[in-house]
Amino acid sequence: MIIDEFIEVVNRPKVKEKHKLSEQRIEKFLNSIYTLAEIVPGLYQVAKLEDVKDDKFLACALEGKADYLVTGDPDLRELKYYWGTQIVGVKQLLGKL
Repeated sequence: MIIDEFIEVVNRPKVKEKHKLSEQRIEKFLNSIYTLAEIVPGLYQVAKLEDVKDDKFLACALEGKADYLVTGDPDLRELKYYWGTQIVGVKQLLGKL
């Protein structure tokens, strides 16, 4: 699941240090995700990228009819758009808000 991968990434020491993430901050953010996010069942499949591990993010955005897919992954960001979903980095998204 995508959320499991997210939890694993934000708990990496390098990521926690870079973004000054405490256990409380991570827990609060995860609670916000569970409260505010639209959870999709994961019925869609996509075969678009060379790194097939990243296809699940495109499938999720497509299934959830997302306006934006926010990522730091250069392969995903290179696409710019996928079936109506704009693919952006965090700074790009914040500039749009």
